[in-house]
Amino acid sequence: MNDDDIAMMVHEIDETLASIALKYELLPLTMSAYVLARLVVANEFVGSQKEFSLVLDKAKETIEKHQQPLH
Repeated sequence: MNDDDIAMMVHEIDETLASIALKYELLPLTMSAYVLARLVVANEFVGSQKEFSLVLDKAKETIEKHQQPLH
């Protein structure tokens, strides 16, 4: 998969998520919770829950590192 393929796939994912959120009138946080739950289940099903958890931990660290303090 090359960069163009990834960009196209991400665009399709975004369109699909937006369509579902509009159809079911979901708030962004609610939609995020459902999507994350499905990703957790999918990774448990294929046996990669430990690796998935590590990826989430790394993402959290990266976000925290780049957040500006609230004043």
